[in-house]
Amino acid sequence: MSPPRRTALSAALALLAGLLLACGGTLLYVRGEILDGGAFSARVVSTLDDGAVRAIVTRRTVDAIVRGSSGDLLTVRPLATAAVDGVIGSPAFAQAAAQAVDDAHRTLVAGERTVAVRLDRAGALLPDAVRSLSPAVAQRTSPGAAPVLVTVPASDAQLRTIRRLADLAGWAWWLLAGAILAGGAAVAVAADHRTATARLGAAAAGAGALLAAALTLGRAQVTGTAARELWDALLGDLRTAALVVLAGGLVVALIAGGMPERLHSRRAVRRLILAAAGVVAIATLAGALSAGSGAPDAPAAPLAAGAPCNGATALCGVRLNDVVFPGTHNSYAASDEPGWLFPNQRFGIARQLDDGIRALLIDVHFGVRDPASGIVRTDLQADGGSRNKAAQALGAGGLRAADRVAGRIGARPVTGTPELYLCHTLCELGAEPIDQELRLIRRFLDTHRSDVLQVIVEDYVPPRDIERAFERAGLVRYAAVLDRHAPLPTLGELVQENHRLVVFAEEDGGEPAWYMPAFSFIQDTPLAAAGPGNVSCARFRGDADSPILLINHWNIEFPPRPSLNAKINTADALHARVRGCEQAGRPRPGIIAVDFHERSAVVAVARELNARAR
Repeated sequence: MSPPRRTALSAALALLAGLLLACGGTLLYVRGEILDGGAFSARVVSTLDDGAVRAIVTRRTVDAIVRGSSGDLLTVRPLATAAVDGVIGSPAFAQAAAQAVDDAHRTLVAGERTVAVRLDRAGALLPDAVRSLSPAVAQRTSPGAAPVLVTVPASDAQLRTIRRLADLAGWAWWLLAGAILAGGAAVAVAADHRTATARLGAAAAGAGALLAAALTLGRAQVTGTAARELWDALLGDLRTAALVVLAGGLVVALIAGGMPERLHSRRAVRRLILAAAGVVAIATLAGALSAGSGAPDAPAAPLAAGAPCNGATALCGVRLNDVVFPGTHNSYAASDEPGWLFPNQRFGIARQLDDGIRALLIDVHFGVRDPASGIVRTDLQADGGSRNKAAQALGAGGLRAADRVAGRIGARPVTGTPELYLCHTLCELGAEPIDQELRLIRRFLDTHRSDVLQVIVEDYVPPRDIERAFERAGLVRYAAVLDRHAPLPTLGELVQENHRLVVFAEEDGGEPAWYMPAFSFIQDTPLAAAGPGNVSCARFRGDADSPILLINHWNIEFPPRPSLNAKINTADALHARVRGCEQAGRPRPGIIAVDFHERSAVVAVARELNARAR
């Protein structure tokens, strides 16, 4: 055989050896670490040490507990969350999780079926964990809760890939043996054994690079910190092995082939350094341009005539006080947000807006975050409040809960710089930074250019502090200024002027002009709705000629019960409330505010009422 043909054959055999090495090594890893139930479950359970994974396991476990209680545990979700988070770190929970993963693993390798990791054996641990923090809550906790941590449908592409690899895993040793034989043959047939060895090292390095690149690309397709942690636990060692093969192959290639002399020259080194610096500079510039490509600071331009207003073109010609705005009471106090005790909503403001809520009732307080505990302490002195006022607003149960969480409220002065938070009477029971929540509203207005929102602020802070917060969020440009002595504008006029945020203050409205006194423009009903047959349409605040009627339709019981609010917020109950107010001579409702909006018909009822007014 001529030297050129021997070189070509040697190169082909080296390439084949590299491919067989990559395939055989991958299948050997799958056989030892994925198909082996003990190794697989150990890798999965080890991810419980990661904070993101623990957070997901905790959340889904608490979701199962809440569902098992008909939803009434939603208001004490943070207590249940703290209890479950504590038990997740226990050996008993790790054992239950390992058993759950073992069950799922058998399904994974059994055939074309959906794989679900279900913590059936953890259900007995949960009531005891909750009882350690609250015996009352534990009484409502179902011992049969069986959280489903993850479900992978049989049609999932990655699951099909794993099952296909499992079918091929028996070939692992044969492929590796083939790699050894092909590698030996590549050296044997070559005219120059040193060059052939270098070529074989390069082929091994290529195989390692190919496998590492494929795994890196696969990881990049995985979204979420917890999912990436699971990916790393299962396949991270395989990627490490691929990189080791890559490095080893390069070492063999360099030793066998000899280091090219041109790399020793100073000029070549300088060129390499300059090229690397250029790549870094270009990447940095691209990152900076990408980071600066977010939402523009300027407000969105007003829409052209004929665009819909709050979802309906016909509403553009209807005045603000004649449009029904579905709203939420204590909009920010959501169980899905961390740290909330006794919330009035399940979902936060962003989800509420996406679901169709268009009026938000918020309370603004001064608070100081405790750096040691992370708890926001209410600055009662700055708020102009006291422990007695808090007890009157929340009742003894709410005050005792705040005392348990943060120590006796008002027993010692709050030190630190007070900042603005959205809290319900006491920030110790839950607090959201006002800047964070206002930015959510700004983002919605930026992207929903034909929607008008109303915000009613129960203000415990000076107007100037509120004004600064709205300025920081970029909301002032959207704020409308209404004339109390003239007919209110239509939605179309507000949309065309791009003044689509109507802001009212319960106490100190009037300055700035867009921060308007609520009960000059609004009259409302009493702050209670015990049931469909026990409601009042009497005027609680505001004047008889105040143009906007706010119907407060939530149950005032503490803590709030989602199941009870669901009963009083059915479509029939809401329509009956509106009819009762109309029969009492009240204006057409402008805002209907509820608790736990996702369990109510408020959005649908508002849509029906608005359809009648067109």
